[in-house]
Amino acid sequence: MARECPNLHLIGSMVLHTSVLDDVKTLGADRVCLGSDPPFVLMHVFVAEYHALVDGEVTVQEKTQVMGGICFACWASRRDDARRGRDPG
Repeated sequence: MARECPNLHLIGSMVLHTSVLDDVKTLGADRVCLGSDPPFVLMHVFVAEYHALVDGEVTVQEKTQVMGGICFACWASRRDDARRGRDPG
């Protein structure tokens, strides 16, 4: 579905880490983001796993996007739309 809907962003939560990497390679780092699974895992361990997953597999810029940059950009865009009186829905 994500391939067919370019406005759909994925958050890798409760999935195999390898599927997240596959999605990054297929869809691009601008559409996939780290998803945390606490309270089921320790957050610092989870983040370390993501770092290990993408190190050497993606560029530094792509890693920044996956590690939260793209989510921040999406949320900032919705906030800006709301401030301009547009429906962020």
